[in-house]
Amino acid sequence: NNTRCDSFVSKSRLHSLPLIETHLHLVAMLGMLKHVQDGMPKAEAVAPFAAEFVGTFILAFMYGVCGALGDETWNITAVASALLAVTYSFAPISGGYFNPAVALANWLSGHLPWKRALMYMVVQILAGFVGGLANWTTLEFASMVGPRNNFSLGQAAVAETFYTAMLCLAHLSCVTCLRNNPKGDENHFSGLAVGFVVVAGGYSVADISGAIFNPAIALGLDAVGHGASGLGPLRFAGLQLVGAVLAAILFRLCWGTEPVRGRSLQVRILAVRNMKRQGSGFMGDTPDPYVAARWGPLEKRTSTIRNSLNATWSSDNEFYLGGQDLEKQPTLQLEVRNENKGQDTSLGHLSVDLCQMPLGQWQHVKESLADGHGADLEVQVMLLEQDIAADLAHHGVSEPTLGNRLMCELVGTFLLVLTLGLSAVSGSSVAPWSVAAALMTMIYSLGGVSGGHFNPAVTLGVMLSGRGVCGFIRGIAYWFAQMTGGILAGFACAAFQLDTARKSHPFELGRSFVAEVLFTLMLVLVVLAVATAPSKPSVTAQH
Repeated sequence: NNTRCDSFVSKSRLHSLPLIETHLHLVAMLGMLKHVQDGMPKAEAVAPFAAEFVGTFILAFMYGVCGALGDETWNITAVASALLAVTYSFAPISGGYFNPAVALANWLSGHLPWKRALMYMVVQILAGFVGGLANWTTLEFASMVGPRNNFSLGQAAVAETFYTAMLCLAHLSCVTCLRNNPKGDENHFSGLAVGFVVVAGGYSVADISGAIFNPAIALGLDAVGHGASGLGPLRFAGLQLVGAVLAAILFRLCWGTEPVRGRSLQVRILAVRNMKRQGSGFMGDTPDPYVAARWGPLEKRTSTIRNSLNATWSSDNEFYLGGQDLEKQPTLQLEVRNENKGQDTSLGHLSVDLCQMPLGQWQHVKESLADGHGADLEVQVMLLEQDIAADLAHHGVSEPTLGNRLMCELVGTFLLVLTLGLSAVSGSSVAPWSVAAALMTMIYSLGGVSGGHFNPAVTLGVMLSGRGVCGFIRGIAYWFAQMTGGILAGFACAAFQLDTARKSHPFELGRSFVAEVLFTLMLVLVVLAVATAPSKPSVTAQH
């Protein structure tokens, strides 16, 4: 035993060298360690990348160990629990992506700057390789990435694309969506919603594609060790990224225009002085000035003061500009313009640097205008924390449209029926567990827009409850969207159906009818009690 132990330790040390080299290359390539005077890394700069690396490594290693040693019934739940745990642990630090597809979807949706998204993706892929290396070192096992059983590559690819999109949509809707995370009342179901996508998709397609849903894991586990499957991981990774693009599109269609968490500005225009007369002639033309304020794509303007060389504003001169990323939009652009004789010409401009401006304090600015021929502009500017409610009010974005609601019902019903159908196709023994997970995830993800019915019976119950939550016209529209989602899911499941005998059940139609009625009654009753009844007073509006 001692000899065997010594041999194992020596082997582990040899295998640990690539791990150390990988960590060093990671640090050197990304240049994330900003040294302070004592030569130690600055924790605030390193922490998000370390969180992404550790979280992705845990997922990759967990997936590999479960594939080698785990129980088929509980493997998927184990991986889902790991994702749930690292999301709750590290999302406050890095955003909790742990997946290049999720990072890509967040960049496409405007929640993540492209440089940060790219760096996260590199870290995640490296963590996947390290997880695969650790898995091979420990178990000498390489997970094969590709279709399972008698299913084709096309069928496996479609399964991976759909459920990677579902995972990305859950993250966008529950972790990063500002409407689902109002300031001071952020939700606490985000990790649950994201983790249980793995339960929903894993038990449905594990026997079809392996249920990976993560390019970092697909590349890392298959590329390390003997038995790697060539281009299979690259194909899977590419299609998983397609799922990320699909999720970003669906998120926009379901949630509409999303405000941006960042900073807001309060701008107060006071005066423009020492302007010159314009045009030709002995005296020239007295200008009719107004001031335009631009911050990124947002623009507001004052009223026009007629015939004035020293214009002072006492009304229509204060406005709000909100929802901008200070790193992307570091300056406020102010321009004085002349609205004289049907023409609109510039009288000078001024740039105000916002980067060093303190929060919540009025800053008085009085400076000469560039190209202003001696004129100067006097303004007051206050930089504020982003107020989502104020941003929505000022930009006219409030209630979701009927189109947003219908898209939510279609997408949610499609994924719910798809999970049920693929569980039947793959012969899953825990189909109710995966279907329940799909329903829970979609309610958390899209319920804030449409109410999360995903079932004509639920919609009918809500309509008949008389509580004004869903009117007749909206209910009929919901039925149409739900039926469309169910039919599309049926066609998708039919593409996976193998030429096998149908499984027969010993129960008569009448007994099945009674069971359906009773459990549909239970489902609708729970929805009415939980989602339509007035809530008790609470410090939070999140459930």
